[in-house]
Amino acid sequence: MILRVLLSVIFLMFLHATADAQCVMFDKPDELFAANNVVFRGKVLKKESTGARGDHVIVEIATFQVAESWKGDPGREVRVGADRPWEVGKEYLVFAGGNPLSTSLLCRGTELVERTRRKLDWLADVTAISDPEAYAVYASLLPHEWIVTAAHATTLIFQQETQTNRTCMPSGPPMEKEWKPVLDHFRAENATRRLLQPGFQLGFLYRVVPAAEIQRSFNETKKDDRMFGWTGFYNRFPDSGGFMVASAVGFDSTKRRAMVYLAHSCGGLCGGGMHHLLEKVDGAWREAKPEGLMNCAWAS
Repeated sequence: MILRVLLSVIFLMFLHATADAQCVMFDKPDELFAANNVVFRGKVLKKESTGARGDHVIVEIATFQVAESWKGDPGREVRVGADRPWEVGKEYLVFAGGNPLSTSLLCRGTELVERTRRKLDWLADVTAISDPEAYAVYASLLPHEWIVTAAHATTLIFQQETQTNRTCMPSGPPMEKEWKPVLDHFRAENATRRLLQPGFQLGFLYRVVPAAEIQRSFNETKKDDRMFGWTGFYNRFPDSGGFMVASAVGFDSTKRRAMVYLAHSCGGLCGGGMHHLLEKVDGAWREAKPEGLMNCAWAS
């Protein structure tokens, strides 16, 4: 009898471990955000069963009333499938992907709002950059970047989180007069971290990678790596020439002028970056150098 009980316990433990092993768990909100196409908070208005049964199949589809969204365009109402039953009338923080949209309640990709305070706090500081004009500004500068001109990268790697260099900002009379609205908007847009998005036309193949994933690549190498961890990076991102960071873009009210920070890192003593001022001429963004501008750059 004792042996039978012990075998039953071991069997149940095995089933539990097997189910957990099938889950892709994201402990960090930035990784969960990056892995999904749509992120929103909403209330379940109604649901319908698919008739399926199991741990990793879509068993119910809910129709949500969207209250707030951070990524993608779910609209006012959206349908999302899940591998566990939904609760009608309850509010969820939903991270969903695929077509049609689906998520996992079993693996806690989506949870009831009252259980997601840490994720909501993180989302409160994050806004995805979705303005096509911002990506047009990035695209206008890329053909002149070292990673393209010297490293001849075939796929550009962008750090997902925006970044700027506040110790090396443009100055001089233009930034105090005609370019001041651009500078003010730039500072406002970069007051909190923003997230670059994939899928825009930059003129080059590119990937958007969370900073945490880039950092992990540096740990995937031996301690005595002569490239100071860059061997791990290039093993994971071959033909990238390194990775790039960009700020959010500041515009004037007419979107005829813009300011952005762009930088690259390619090795222990390899990298550089600076802020750029641009003007839109004949429908295309061109770098501007107003008289009296004092700018600075870093390089290693």
